[in-house]
Amino acid sequence: MVEERAASFTKRSIKTSAKLAGLKLAVSMMDLTTLEGNDTPGKVAYLCRKALQPIDPKYGVPSCGAVCVYPNMVRYARKFLGASSPVQVASVATGFPSGQFPLRTRLEAGAPFTSCGGGRHPSRCRQGACVRARAWRSALRCEAR
Repeated sequence: MVEERAASFTKRSIKTSAKLAGLKLAVSMMDLTTLEGNDTPGKVAYLCRKALQPIDPKYGVPSCGAVCVYPNMVRYARKFLGASSPVQVASVATGFPSGQFPLRTRLEAGAPFTSCGGGRHPSRCRQGACVRARAWRSALRCEAR
């Protein structure tokens, strides 16, 4: 019985409209990231333009959810995107990528980030952990914050 039920899933297909809706949702939830030591304000501006319009407008694809940059590039991303942008600015915490620094150190490192216009420093870290754990509802709640 279980084998028959499992086999039935291999014969199903997702309809075109549902595929498109799913792809658009995925784009709206992803972030474009540049985490190189040689990032420049110009490279960050290019990334922001790409996040605002990931593909030709004729396809109706929404903006990406965020751009992720090192903390020293947050001010440039926020300045380029503007205050009313649908694209959020995310950054990485101290000790990236391991995150093994004490919480107090990570929060102190995030203070300049939030003061210059970033909005996702702590929640992005929680959201990533939720996604890795496949806790989708929790990840969406983190995104909504």
